[in-house]
Amino acid sequence: MELKGLTGGLYQPLSSADIETIHQASLTILENTGILYESGLEGTIDMLEAQGVGVDRERARVFFPKA
Repeated sequence: MELKGLTGGLYQPLSSADIETIHQASLTILENTGILYESGLEGTIDMLEAQGVGVDRERARVFFPKA
């Protein structure tokens, strides 16, 4: 059977600039919108908060600052 198409690892639908744009947008979301967490993770939330991650316990959200 003859296979057609690109050799493995050569298909790149996104340019490096596209990947960087997506990466920066994801960092902005993590910083401004944050991630919702569920109960039972208090130890993890305490650890994150001690490392400088923003925590809003009333809204159960963590916010990761850009490094």
